Amino acid sequence: MNGSSDGFFHQLKRRKVFQTAALYVVAAWVLLQVADVAFPGLRIPEEAIRYVWIAALIGFPLALLFAWRYQVTRQGIVRSAPLASGEVENLPLRKRDHLIPARASLRMALPGHAAGNRAVGAAGVG
Repeated sequence: MNGSSDGFFHQLKRRKVFQTAALYVVAAWVLLQVADVAFPGLRIPEEAIRYVWIAALIGFPLALLFAWRYQVTRQGIVRSAPLASGEVENLPLRKRDHLIPARASLRMALPGHAAGNRAVGAAGVG
């Protein structure tokens, strides 16, 4: 391996991207299992599980991106900065940094919500 790839993997470890990926996979699997069991009992159409899969697949790279960009510390969520010469620095979040996860969550929630409303309306429930 050359130096640049070693530095990249060091950054991935330092920013806990691998840890986030593992946690995301486990959480997505649990969510899919719960959806598989709960949707029939709640009379949610089986096709809706497809939307849970799509949301999980779309959310994975977003989770990795947020793990790269932000760190969760005891002082809260802070932006990650590349370290120059062994410095440790936590940058405070800017106002727009709070909007990024909120927008992404809203965009992921709205298509599923609209699909659920169409399914309920088509079934004549409600």
